[in-house]
Parts: sequence; C-alpha cells; structure tokens
Amino acid sequence: MKVIFNFISGFFWGFVICGGTALMTTPYSGEEFQEQAKSWFDDKSSEWKKLRDEHRSQLEAQLFDLKRGKN
Repeated sequence: MKVIFNFISGFFWGFVICGGTALMTTPYSGEEFQEQAKSWFDDKSSEWKKLRDEHRSQLEAQLFDLKRGKN
C-alpha cells in the first residue's frame, strides 16, 4: 500500500512542479502561440501543396511520354 501511495504522491508533485515550471517559463501567451502555430502550419501546408503539384506535373509528363511510346 505504501508503494502505491508513494507513486501517486510522486506523480502529483511531479505534475505540480513541472506544470508550474512550464507555465512560468513559457515565452508566449496562449494567443501568441496559437497565431505562431497557425502561421507555421499555413506555411508548411502551402509548401507541401507546391511540392505535391510539382511532383504531380512530373508524373503526368512521364505518363504522357509512356502513352506516346517514349521511354
């Protein structure tokens, strides 16, 4: 029973200490972080779409060449 109590106690105090430390050392407020995360996601999304479109164009060109009989 003591082992379970020690585990729960350690978990609780670890949660309190780490949570407090994280809150005190966070460089941005929640709104600022959300804006930065959205901006990062939008940038990466547009990059991925651009790469997808380029790759699709290359594959379509290869398919067209294969249909025409060129290798």
